[in-house]
Amino acid sequence: MSLTQALQLLDGNFLNEPIRRFAVESLSKFSPVEITDYLIQLVQSLKYEVYHDSPLARFLLKIGIKYPLTIGHSLFWNLKSEMHNANVQQRFGLYLEIFLTKIGSNFRKIFEDEVCLVNSLSKVCEIAFPKEKNVSKEVIKLKMEKELDKINNELLSDREISIPFNYRCKVKRIFSKKCKFMKSKKKPLWLVFENVCDLAEDTYIMFKKGDDLRQDIITLQLFKIMHKLWYEEGIRLKMSNYEVISTGNFEGLLQIVTNSETLATIQKDYGGLLSGFSNKPLKHWMCKIITNITEKEYVNNFILSTVAYCIATFVLGIGDRHNDNIMVKKVTRIVNIIEW
Repeated sequence: MSLTQALQLLDGNFLNEPIRRFAVESLSKFSPVEITDYLIQLVQSLKYEVYHDSPLARFLLKIGIKYPLTIGHSLFWNLKSEMHNANVQQRFGLYLEIFLTKIGSNFRKIFEDEVCLVNSLSKVCEIAFPKEKNVSKEVIKLKMEKELDKINNELLSDREISIPFNYRCKVKRIFSKKCKFMKSKKKPLWLVFENVCDLAEDTYIMFKKGDDLRQDIITLQLFKIMHKLWYEEGIRLKMSNYEVISTGNFEGLLQIVTNSETLATIQKDYGGLLSGFSNKPLKHWMCKIITNITEKEYVNNFILSTVAYCIATFVLGIGDRHNDNIMVKKVTRIVNIIEW
């Protein structure tokens, strides 16, 4: 039985306990990396279990406790983001308690710090919607900087905190002067963190409150699976996905794609209004920013990436694919393998 077939036996159509146990036994034959690809669906399948103590719950907790900073990290936030749902609050709360109890105090401290950071940022987002009328942007900006400095002093002054969507990415303070509220309707918070590694670039993150990010997460998951299927068939297309994680009810974090330009900006700066009908602006931009690699390598990388995203977005029916939403990233090296 394939992993996806086993997953189908764990939805709401099959509540018979022996069938679900058989599906979990099938899952146990796959590697942790393969399980991670479908962890979102497996956590949702926990809602269909008749009892809190089920083979699926034991399976997920077992591998989560065994790998606390990889599968366990994703498992924690998938459970935590559903705690607002009264129908599963008791069940998922029980799983979280078991997980945090079994991983030990050192690992538990990592998750506690991440939760504190998310809760603090959630409060900062509320500043963008003041109760008083006619509050100027300057006043909102000052209040935001004050709260971010408070986070620096109370939370980030004596510790390093990992970002919820990537436990490897550790930060030590927020550059409050570089942060801002975006202009869109939900006023997401644009954040700039100092990376723990002095040689690494600053970490750019967007904290969104008021949007359900699960649709973004599922779309990126499908991109990743498509990329993997192409690779297994010997088709070496290239995709570079950004990180998104839901941390609660209509809130979450998104990774900012740095060192990139929108296609609309490139066409405007290198050709004017009618440049969308010509390939010269993009070529001129590439020639200007190419470093450490040849033009042929860069163009080939661009073509393989464009083909992958055109096919993926068409198959999934993703709209709104205009030039302001298409980003081209500057690269200094070409990666020939999939980086998970």
